Amino acid sequence: MFAHVLSPFIANTPMDGTATAALAAAVTRAHGFGFVGGGFTWAASSTQLGSLEKGLLQARGLLGFRALPIQENDDQAIDTLPIGVGFLTFHNDDAGIPSDSPTPPSGRVALRTGRPPNAKLIKEIKSAGDSWNLKVFVQICSVHTAVEAVNDGEDVIVAQGSDAGGHQFTSNSRIIALLPEVSDTVKKLQKEVPFIAAGGIMDGRGIAAALAFGIDTSIP
Repeated sequence: MFAHVLSPFIANTPMDGTATAALAAAVTRAHGFGFVGGGFTWAASSTQLGSLEKGLLQARGLLGFRALPIQENDDQAIDTLPIGVGFLTFHNDDAGIPSDSPTPPSGRVALRTGRPPNAKLIKEIKSAGDSWNLKVFVQICSVHTAVEAVNDGEDVIVAQGSDAGGHQFTSNSRIIALLPEVSDTVKKLQKEVPFIAAGGIMDGRGIAAALAFGIDTSIP
């Protein structure tokens, strides 16, 4: 799934409007995992979904991947694009995934949430991307929401401390306190769910600190 990514696993944040296809492709080319921002509106008429699809097509070109089939009956294999997509889900708690879901086969999709995970939403997204082995990343802010995420069936936990910019949680702790608690709790659950860190990590010192607190260095 992430064979091109060197250890430790490093990804850019999928900030909408900032994490462009060009940035995501550059991160992936550098043996990290690139993310693009996917927005928060999933309606069939959403301009955000249209912009996302254009961005993913651009990323395919930048990384030298085969273009999407023009004809619906084109059954040639489409290589899964090593790019993730970040969605803000707090506007879509009851909406579910529309028929033209935000999981186009032009890229892997990672779910990033600004509130406690939604099991129904995770199930729908994973089902929509089952044909290309989609993985779901869920952003959490506490031990409680980490446990919820594991039980809801996500693939990777993203532990975000209050050091992060952008959308924040109502109540949170700094990453230096959050990481060891999440690490210990996930181990006690005896489930093989990797977790990575987010928030305030901007240089080698931040990476070294996150490693010391027990984040996973690779994602299967």
